Amino acid sequence: MGLKVLLYWPNIVGYIRIGLVFAAWAAYETPVVFLPLYSLTSLDAVDGWLARRLGQTSRFGAWLDVAVDNLGRGMLWSLLFKVLRLKHIMHTCTRR
Repeated sequence: MGLKVLLYWPNIVGYIRIGLVFAAWAAYETPVVFLPLYSLTSLDAVDGWLARRLGQTSRFGAWLDVAVDNLGRGMLWSLLFKVLRLKHIMHTCTRR
């Protein structure tokens, strides 16, 4: 894997998605800002389409795609725990 892979267009879309996840995380208290930012992180289909269309598939790109998906999900779960106080609910549901 050469350094050229880092600048493939699908990977650049992935970097943009990382920025959008962090921007949404920072704006979670303002739903008018949070929702559009988080919705834009769904560019997941775009990077896969670009990779196949431009012939720019790579193992790094596949890893980056999964990493960004997990980052977005993790952010959403952490906010749900914070906002909805799911910690108490989870503790109650998993208690034996």
